[in-house]
Amino acid sequence: AYEIRNCDWSSDVCSSDPPASGLSTEGLVGVILATSGYVGVSADYLGLGDSAGTHPFHHAASEATAVVDALRAGRAACSTNGVALSGQVFLAGYSQGGHATMATLREIESRHAAEFSITAAAPMAGAFDLSGVTLDDALSDRPVPNPYYFAFLLQMLVELYGVAPSLADVLQPTFDKTLPPLLDGSVDSGQVNAILPAVPNRILKPGYLAAIRSNPDHPVRRALRDNDLASRAPRARSEEHTSELQSQFRISY
Repeated sequence: AYEIRNCDWSSDVCSSDPPASGLSTEGLVGVILATSGYVGVSADYLGLGDSAGTHPFHHAASEATAVVDALRAGRAACSTNGVALSGQVFLAGYSQGGHATMATLREIESRHAAEFSITAAAPMAGAFDLSGVTLDDALSDRPVPNPYYFAFLLQMLVELYGVAPSLADVLQPTFDKTLPPLLDGSVDSGQVNAILPAVPNRILKPGYLAAIRSNPDHPVRRALRDNDLASRAPRARSEEHTSELQSQFRISY
């Protein structure tokens, strides 16, 4: 009988390059798992691959449901093809995948415990404390190698939580015109990085940035708290790992 091993993929924002395409590194991880004697499952997050709309970057709830649906699809495919399963399910993910793995673990243990039994999980290099460490760093003047993280996170907050009427409304001149069209999944992260300053909060209008800094209950802070996973105490064995990604996007464990 085979174990199910799920691998949640890292931060990328181009809708044509998710695991299901078979062309990405993360897609090859699923192939490696399958050829190593496991049932390998990797989910395309919402807004990527064949999914319509923009990708809600680091939105915990939709990351979790995407992975749960992929696990169900993998289990159904095994049933259809006569592949016996052991009942063991392992979760792992890196970067955004680490956040998605922790979100999935919370979702399954809270709502689907009778359907899936998680044997172990390895959420790696995830931004689990979005409203704390991650936001504090984003509000600082620290240059970062990948400012696109900030842009996509801000877009998610605007579109799903309504922290502003539109993304353009909170952006400085020039960025209000040039940035939003690049966040529709049609270009890769390098092209987004190319137009952004190394200190990403400089794309925000000064008044909006000052309001986030001064108001502990600002809508941005409330929305980020909704996606925090740092205080999660999983029942399954869980090992969280740090990495060099911390130099790009501050994370907390």
